[in-house]
Amino acid sequence: FQIQSIVPTVEKALNQSLSYLTKQPMTIKGASRTDQGVHAKGQVIAFDLEGNFEIEQFRSAWNRILPPDIRIRSVQPVNSEFHPRFDAIEKTYQYQVACQPLDEFNFFRYGEYPQLAGSSLAKFLPYLTVFLGTHDYYAFGITLINQPTIRTIKSFTVKKTGKGFCFTITGSGFLRYMVRKLIGTVVQAVIQHTPVENIVRDLDQHERKAGAKRAPAGGLTLMKIKYPISKTRV
Repeated sequence: FQIQSIVPTVEKALNQSLSYLTKQPMTIKGASRTDQGVHAKGQVIAFDLEGNFEIEQFRSAWNRILPPDIRIRSVQPVNSEFHPRFDAIEKTYQYQVACQPLDEFNFFRYGEYPQLAGSSLAKFLPYLTVFLGTHDYYAFGITLINQPTIRTIKSFTVKKTGKGFCFTITGSGFLRYMVRKLIGTVVQAVIQHTPVENIVRDLDQHERKAGAKRAPAGGLTLMKIKYPISKTRV
């Protein structure tokens, strides 16, 4: 998402298209800096705009000049103090797992784990439960110096799909790579029949090497971001 000097990014495309549309220099503020390869259906951005615009016409006009893989789903006015990143109180992600070979159209939408074929949902549940509640997730993410690592996971579920499994996780916020590290840890635990107490120990350790390697980026999608009503009310 975030602007980089030599590669196309979502943020750069949004800034350029919005500036062209409004005939004003525009810089957006984004809610989540998704990594390369990660998808977003519920990304939220904000910007200051002078002038009067009909909202639905504005959205349609913006979509017409955006690249085909970027779409504005809705536009709404908010109060001038709203910040999409710092005012967020909850985020929901989904991770799609495929247990069968993928064609070229689906390769970048799933994490491929053929070893999970035939696994029952019951095998996942003890591992998912470990991460519920408030914990120190230092071992499961990348942080800046002095960045707090305490996070609250409100729900962590899995269901079967036509191609494999879909994980859904909702929390107060996530460290960089945290969701992919949690998914990778749970998947590896199911495949290797890891004792649940080993996962509990990894969570308690203050070491980066704890847990499994990150799940592939392509399977992850930011689905929804929640805000207090008071922050979005005009």
